[in-house]
Amino acid sequence: MTLDTDLRKIVTEYLSTKQGDDADFWSVASEIELDEYKWLAAGQLSQHLHKLETVVLKLYQRAKPRRMWASVYDDACLVLGSYAKGSDKKEAAAAERLQTLLRKFAHPDETS
Repeated sequence: MTLDTDLRKIVTEYLSTKQGDDADFWSVASEIELDEYKWLAAGQLSQHLHKLETVVLKLYQRAKPRRMWASVYDDACLVLGSYAKGSDKKEAAAAERLQTLLRKFAHPDETS
């Protein structure tokens, strides 16, 4: 899997204008997703999982509305689920762990 270099550059440049403490939820979430996709494309999610978890938790401390996290989680289900099916055990476990974290924010009342 590869990411279009030109498109990634355009998105990165756009997101760089929306950084810092004043960045809105969607800008920060998009930046996190872009990193996630980059590492998925390289087959390196497990190597960068801790970093992703850290930035996701930091964003959650700033914004906790379920409806926002539900959108992020829904996207993650599509991408991470497909990735896990075609990956080795280590990468699949990393995808599942990230998806589980996002589910906790989107659906905190669920116990499973």
